[in-house]
Amino acid sequence: IGHLPHDLRGRPFQKILDLGCGSGRWALDMAYHYPDAEIVGVDISNTLVEYARARTKTMNRHNVKFILFDALEGNLGELGKGSYDLVNLRFAVGWVRGLEQWTNLLKRCYALTAVGGYTVVTEGEGLSTDSPALQRLYEIIVQALQLGGYGFPSFGQDLGIASQLGTLLYSVGFSQVALEGGAIDFSFYNPEENMAWRNSFSALIAESSPFFLKMGVTTPEELAELSMRVGSELYDEAFSGVGSLFTFYG
Repeated sequence: IGHLPHDLRGRPFQKILDLGCGSGRWALDMAYHYPDAEIVGVDISNTLVEYARARTKTMNRHNVKFILFDALEGNLGELGKGSYDLVNLRFAVGWVRGLEQWTNLLKRCYALTAVGGYTVVTEGEGLSTDSPALQRLYEIIVQALQLGGYGFPSFGQDLGIASQLGTLLYSVGFSQVALEGGAIDFSFYNPEENMAWRNSFSALIAESSPFFLKMGVTTPEELAELSMRVGSELYDEAFSGVGSLFTFYG
């Protein structure tokens, strides 16, 4: 299955934790692939937790539950220290600020992981596309996050996450730290991914506009224009776009 690094696929995980589970997609997929495992998803957003619980009922997944919990500050005793043979953390760059919070969060992951278990951290960084509008949107996203204190100090046009996650995992106590790279091709000829990313970028602009404007990296007029242009350019038959993924585990 595509939800784990290749080295971990097929392992008999019995207790799985998804930190910052959002709408519950990853946890629900894992509930399907590991029907005998106990899966817990936690998020600080009550709206997302309630949505994930509703999806659990409609999808008839009996081996997964969702809990309202602050992954950065919550009492780990409520979840069970050292009891998960798989801890998952995906796309946390939007809610974890800087080196100190990342280090603290990974220490908490270590405390939750059972002896012999794994923590898996996945982040996306880098975008390759022939869409000028999407290139500009990516610049806005990175600039806003950098100004907001997210990511790590970087000498390039990115957030510096990919270059430091492995070192951080090792520094907080994880052993056998490894990296698996990947990519998502959302070019026009991949209609399912293309549509999913068009919808995602549209939602991102709508939901993140206040943050972008607060950081002073764009204007309402530019965002309105980009919203139309991104949708149009991604729907062009010649459109090409690839997003990079980095999965560290230990």
